[in-house]
Amino acid sequence: MRAQAAGIVPNLPLADARAMVPGLEVRAVEPVADSRALTALAEWCGGFTPWTAPEANASGAEGGGVWLDVTGCSHLFGGEEALLKTLVTRIEALGFSARAAIADTPGAAWAVARFGGDPVRVVSVGGAAAALADLPVAALRLSVAVAEGLGSLGLRRIGDLAGVPRAPLAARFGEGLAKRLDQALGDRGEPISPLLPPPVRRERLEPAEPVGRLDDVRGGLEVLLSRLCRRLERDRAGVRRLDLALFRTDGSVGRARIGTSRPVRNAEHLAHLFAGRLEDIDLGERIEVMTLSAEAIEPLGPAQLALRKIRQSAAEEEAALAPLVDRLANRLGDDAVTRLGVRESHVPERAAQAVSA
Repeated sequence: MRAQAAGIVPNLPLADARAMVPGLEVRAVEPVADSRALTALAEWCGGFTPWTAPEANASGAEGGGVWLDVTGCSHLFGGEEALLKTLVTRIEALGFSARAAIADTPGAAWAVARFGGDPVRVVSVGGAAAALADLPVAALRLSVAVAEGLGSLGLRRIGDLAGVPRAPLAARFGEGLAKRLDQALGDRGEPISPLLPPPVRRERLEPAEPVGRLDDVRGGLEVLLSRLCRRLERDRAGVRRLDLALFRTDGSVGRARIGTSRPVRNAEHLAHLFAGRLEDIDLGERIEVMTLSAEAIEPLGPAQLALRKIRQSAAEEEAALAPLVDRLANRLGDDAVTRLGVRESHVPERAAQAVSA
């Protein structure tokens, strides 16, 4: 921001920049490192919503960006504007400059965040066209050549494009202009792939103050497991894979994952499976947000028990053995715990094979 205020713009020769600002500090661009840092920041933003993705041009002239789909998440922060303010404040605490916007479309949010002038802004539903009208055409994510070409024709604002026929514009500037305009206005879809697959179920816990002790993490995990298991009970479902994410104040994320051999919604059993994994996590800086994501769930209805307890049924024997299999598999690895399975073979000694327990 200070360089821009001093008149330094993209593509300015280095000699001219040093003449304008004596003593200017210059550093070589590092696209790989920038992309890696932006991906780490996108993962850290998972503390606000499970759907995040880094923008492709991490070293672009406008800087890197992170896409967030906050549908259904804003109520956790007191509304969309409060969510944006909290997000920007915490990103700036990590040492970054940030602006944020919420809109109906990714293109409109991108344009308003970078060219709208406000640190945070929420575009009302259906208000994308009005919000974009006074912004420069460069806000449509156009190349410098296309933006300058439109400016030479007197089309400097996005609103100026509204009454211009598309065919002449496409013939002169290509289909990309119409595509970006339609995407920003919501007339054409813009699919974006999230960094991580969105979980089936997710619980979030934000302590009143950041915590740094393992006992605090265990206590938070118990709360998250209790909430999740209550939801699973209402849905008559059980979990197969769980991911615990610890979002630290330094922008890093610690994770612990477990899996089960059959659907489970017993909070005490799941806590036992996490016990060993928590000790392997480097707590490092304090933790400000904890999330528990169910990555795979399956139906889990009431079990039919035998009327006479002369011997257990096969299903009861399997259910009784499952907790032991889970604890061994999560400690030793899935491939280390096996059982014998039947396979087709005319050779008797090859009729059995080791399969995952």
